[in-house]
Formats: sequence, C-alpha cells, structure tokens
Amino acid sequence: MTGTSSDAIAQDAYDRCGAGTCFFQHFQGEGLFWTVPSCGRHHLPDYLDGKATSAWNRTPTPIVLYDGTYTGRLGTMPGGFKGNLNPAHDNKLSSVDAAC
Repeated sequence: MTGTSSDAIAQDAYDRCGAGTCFFQHFQGEGLFWTVPSCGRHHLPDYLDGKATSAWNRTPTPIVLYDGTYTGRLGTMPGGFKGNLNPAHDNKLSSVDAAC
C-alpha cells in the first residue's frame, strides 16, 4: 500500500513559506498564506484577517500577535515556531509586530 503520511503533507504545505514568518489559513500550513514583509507592525491582509490557524516563524525574531489593530495582545510567537496556533488564538489574529 502506498500513500502520503499526514506529516509529509504538512511538511509540503509549510514549505511554501520560503523565508521569514508565514501565517496560514488552516491547520498544518494548509490554505492561503501570508509572509510578514519586514520588521515592525503589519496588518494581516483581508483574505487572512481573523482567519489564521497555523504559522512558521523561520527567523529568530519574536512576533507579537494581536487580535485587533495592535490591541488585544494574544501573546508572542518565538523565533523558530512551526505549528498550529494556540487554540485560544485560532481565527483571531489581525495584526503582528515583528520585534526585530
């Protein structure tokens, strides 16, 4: 029997994040995604605003997560994080601050 394990599928999905920090629409790096463009504060694009479920921070830079316009701090995602967001933060993220 041949097939692809769910771990391999998730790895392929996350690999779309070429560099930097990426946020994904669905669990395990699936769906639409966005890459944080630079250091500093950024709003998620409309297609992902309030819809992010997973992320990969390919940098050493901590990323502060907000559920509003730099208000409603959800927490900080450490450098190197790869996986699903905290269930309490799922589908709430609206803006980030790349603290580099």
